Parts: sequence; C-alpha cells; structure tokens
Amino acid sequence: MTLDPSYADAWAALAAAYRRLPLVGEIEPNGAFTEAERAAERALDLAPNHPEALSVLGTLASWY
Repeated sequence: MTLDPSYADAWAALAAAYRRLPLVGEIEPNGAFTEAERAAERALDLAPNHPEALSVLGTLASWY
C-alpha cells in the first residue's frame, strides 16, 4: 500500500488479515476488528463492490 495506496486488493487483503489475527491469538479482537473495518472501508472506497472487503465487513457484523 505504500507503493500504491489506491490498490483496493491490498486494502481488502489487509482487512482479511486483521480479521483473522484474533483467531490465532496474535492481537485483541477489539483492536483487530477496528483495523479490519478501517481497511475494508478503504477498499470499498476504491472499489465499491469488492467481494473480499464486503466479506470482511459481513464477518465483522456477525462477530463484533
């Protein structure tokens, strides 16, 4: 994202990574889910129908 901050796939992948971190105990859920939501929203700003970003937000809505 440093090289291309407008690359929606990178933001969506970051959101998915943050979504998974609490499952392996690497980070507290509140912090991870906040970052996941932020990254997914950024991906959707760039690509409004990005499937991975939408999936992350759907998962967060059901868990958080």
